[in-house]
Amino acid sequence: MNNKFINRDTLRKRKARENETPSQRETRLAKQRESRQQKRANESVKEREARLARDNGRKRAKLAVETDEQWEKHLNSYRERRTYLMNLAQNQDTINQNLNSQRDNLQHSHPQHPQQIPGQAHSGTDTHDSTIPVDDLSEFERNLLKKFRNKVLKREQYGPR
Repeated sequence: MNNKFINRDTLRKRKARENETPSQRETRLAKQRESRQQKRANESVKEREARLARDNGRKRAKLAVETDEQWEKHLNSYRERRTYLMNLAQNQDTINQNLNSQRDNLQHSHPQHPQQIPGQAHSGTDTHDSTIPVDDLSEFERNLLKKFRNKVLKREQYGPR
Protein backbone atom coordinates (compact mmCIF):
# COMPACT_ATOMS: atom_id res chain seq x y z
CA MET A 1 0.00 0.00 0.00
CA ASN A 2 1.28 3.45 -0.86
CA ASN A 3 1.24 5.46 2.40
CA LYS A 4 2.34 8.65 0.63
CA PHE A 5 -1.24 9.85 0.10
CA ILE A 6 -2.75 8.77 3.46
CA ASN A 7 -3.33 11.42 6.10
CA ARG A 8 -1.14 11.15 9.22
CA ASP A 9 -4.17 11.24 11.51
CA THR A 10 -5.64 8.29 9.62
CA LEU A 11 -2.44 6.30 10.11
CA ARG A 12 -2.27 7.27 13.79
CA LYS A 13 -5.86 6.17 14.40
CA ARG A 14 -5.37 2.94 12.46
CA LYS A 15 -2.31 2.07 14.54
CA ALA A 16 -4.17 2.92 17.76
CA ARG A 17 -7.02 0.58 16.74
CA GLU A 18 -4.55 -2.22 15.99
CA ASN A 19 -2.94 -1.89 19.42
CA GLU A 20 -6.04 -1.40 21.56
CA THR A 21 -7.08 -3.87 24.26
CA PRO A 22 -10.45 -5.67 24.11
CA SER A 23 -11.90 -3.37 26.79
CA GLN A 24 -10.69 -0.29 24.89
CA ARG A 25 -12.24 -1.70 21.72
CA GLU A 26 -15.58 -2.23 23.45
CA THR A 27 -15.46 1.33 24.81
CA ARG A 28 -14.66 2.75 21.37
CA LEU A 29 -17.42 0.75 19.68
CA ALA A 30 -19.94 1.80 22.36
CA LYS A 31 -19.04 5.47 21.79
CA GLN A 32 -19.37 5.01 18.03
CA ARG A 33 -22.80 3.40 18.42
CA GLU A 34 -23.93 6.19 20.73
CA SER A 35 -22.77 8.95 18.38
CA ARG A 36 -24.34 7.19 15.39
CA GLN A 37 -27.67 6.87 17.22
CA GLN A 38 -27.60 10.54 18.21
CA LYS A 39 -26.71 11.59 14.68
CA ARG A 40 -29.59 9.54 13.23
CA ALA A 41 -32.01 10.83 15.87
CA ASN A 42 -31.19 14.43 14.93
CA GLU A 43 -31.32 14.06 11.15
CA SER A 44 -34.19 15.49 9.14
CA VAL A 45 -36.51 13.48 6.92
CA LYS A 46 -34.62 14.54 3.78
CA GLU A 47 -31.26 13.62 5.32
CA ARG A 48 -32.63 10.25 6.40
CA GLU A 49 -34.01 9.52 2.93
CA ALA A 50 -30.69 10.53 1.36
CA ARG A 51 -28.75 8.28 3.79
CA LEU A 52 -31.06 5.33 3.13
CA ALA A 53 -30.78 5.86 -0.65
CA ARG A 54 -26.97 5.89 -0.38
CA ASP A 55 -27.00 2.75 1.76
CA ASN A 56 -29.34 0.95 -0.64
CA GLY A 57 -27.17 1.96 -3.60
CA ARG A 58 -24.07 0.63 -1.86
CA LYS A 59 -25.84 -2.63 -1.05
CA ARG A 60 -27.06 -3.06 -4.63
CA ALA A 61 -23.58 -2.37 -6.01
CA LYS A 62 -22.06 -4.85 -3.56
CA LEU A 63 -24.60 -7.53 -4.50
CA ALA A 64 -24.00 -6.92 -8.21
CA VAL A 65 -20.31 -7.82 -7.93
CA GLU A 66 -20.75 -10.58 -5.35
CA THR A 67 -19.49 -14.00 -6.39
CA ASP A 68 -21.33 -17.27 -5.80
CA GLU A 69 -18.82 -18.21 -3.10
CA GLN A 70 -19.45 -14.94 -1.26
CA TRP A 71 -23.20 -15.42 -1.62
CA GLU A 72 -22.97 -18.94 -0.17
CA LYS A 73 -20.88 -17.63 2.72
CA HIS A 74 -23.47 -14.93 3.51
CA LEU A 75 -26.33 -17.38 3.11
CA ASN A 76 -24.68 -19.85 5.48
CA SER A 77 -24.09 -17.18 8.10
CA TYR A 78 -27.75 -16.11 7.86
CA ARG A 79 -28.85 -19.75 8.18
CA GLU A 80 -26.64 -20.22 11.24
CA ARG A 81 -28.02 -17.07 12.83
CA ARG A 82 -31.59 -18.12 12.06
CA THR A 83 -30.98 -21.56 13.60
CA TYR A 84 -29.43 -19.93 16.64
CA LEU A 85 -32.42 -17.62 17.10
CA MET A 86 -34.90 -20.45 16.66
CA ASN A 87 -33.01 -22.58 19.20
CA LEU A 88 -32.96 -19.62 21.55
CA ALA A 89 -36.74 -19.27 21.30
CA GLN A 90 -37.24 -23.02 21.80
CA ASN A 91 -34.95 -23.00 24.83
CA GLN A 92 -36.94 -20.11 26.29
CA ASP A 93 -40.15 -22.10 25.73
CA THR A 94 -38.62 -25.11 27.50
CA ILE A 95 -37.46 -22.98 30.42
CA ASN A 96 -40.92 -21.44 30.77
CA GLN A 97 -42.57 -24.87 30.63
CA ASN A 98 -40.20 -26.17 33.30
CA LEU A 99 -40.94 -23.18 35.51
CA ASN A 100 -44.68 -23.72 35.05
CA SER A 101 -44.44 -27.42 35.90
CA GLN A 102 -42.27 -26.70 38.95
CA ARG A 103 -44.77 -24.11 40.16
CA ASP A 104 -47.66 -26.52 39.57
CA ASN A 105 -45.84 -29.30 41.43
CA LEU A 106 -45.22 -27.00 44.37
CA GLN A 107 -48.87 -25.94 44.42
CA HIS A 108 -50.08 -29.57 44.32
CA SER A 109 -47.72 -30.66 47.09
CA HIS A 110 -48.74 -27.78 49.41
CA PRO A 111 -52.39 -26.96 48.68
CA GLN A 112 -52.86 -25.12 51.99
CA HIS A 113 -50.11 -22.63 51.14
CA PRO A 114 -50.18 -21.78 47.42
CA GLN A 115 -46.82 -20.70 46.08
CA GLN A 116 -46.53 -17.34 44.41
CA ILE A 117 -44.32 -16.41 41.55
CA PRO A 118 -41.70 -13.90 42.75
CA GLY A 119 -42.88 -10.37 42.05
CA GLN A 120 -46.55 -11.41 41.88
CA ALA A 121 -48.85 -10.02 44.57
CA HIS A 122 -51.30 -12.36 46.29
CA SER A 123 -54.73 -11.55 44.91
CA GLY A 124 -56.63 -14.06 47.03
CA THR A 125 -57.58 -16.12 43.97
CA ASP A 126 -56.24 -19.46 42.90
CA THR A 127 -53.21 -18.95 40.64
CA HIS A 128 -53.12 -22.57 39.50
CA ASP A 129 -54.59 -21.82 36.05
CA SER A 130 -52.37 -18.82 35.29
CA THR A 131 -49.41 -19.31 32.98
CA ILE A 132 -46.19 -17.45 32.50
CA PRO A 133 -46.25 -15.82 29.04
CA VAL A 134 -43.71 -17.13 26.55
CA ASP A 135 -41.26 -14.47 25.40
CA ASP A 136 -41.43 -13.92 21.65
CA LEU A 137 -38.48 -13.04 19.49
CA SER A 138 -37.24 -9.49 19.88
CA GLU A 139 -37.87 -6.92 17.17
CA PHE A 140 -34.24 -7.21 16.05
CA GLU A 141 -34.53 -10.99 15.72
CA ARG A 142 -37.81 -10.74 13.78
CA ASN A 143 -36.25 -8.20 11.39
CA LEU A 144 -33.22 -10.42 10.93
CA LEU A 145 -35.40 -13.39 10.00
CA LYS A 146 -37.47 -11.20 7.66
CA LYS A 147 -34.32 -9.99 5.87
CA PHE A 148 -33.09 -13.57 5.56
CA ARG A 149 -36.38 -14.71 4.01
CA ASN A 150 -36.32 -11.79 1.58
CA LYS A 151 -32.76 -12.56 0.50
CA VAL A 152 -33.54 -16.22 -0.04
CA LEU A 153 -36.68 -15.37 -2.03
CA LYS A 154 -34.76 -12.82 -4.09
CA ARG A 155 -32.04 -15.39 -4.79
CA GLU A 156 -34.64 -18.01 -5.81
CA GLN A 157 -36.42 -15.47 -8.03
CA TYR A 158 -33.29 -14.56 -9.99
CA GLY A 159 -31.87 -18.09 -9.97
CA PRO A 160 -28.22 -19.14 -9.77
CA ARG A 161 -25.60 -17.09 -11.49
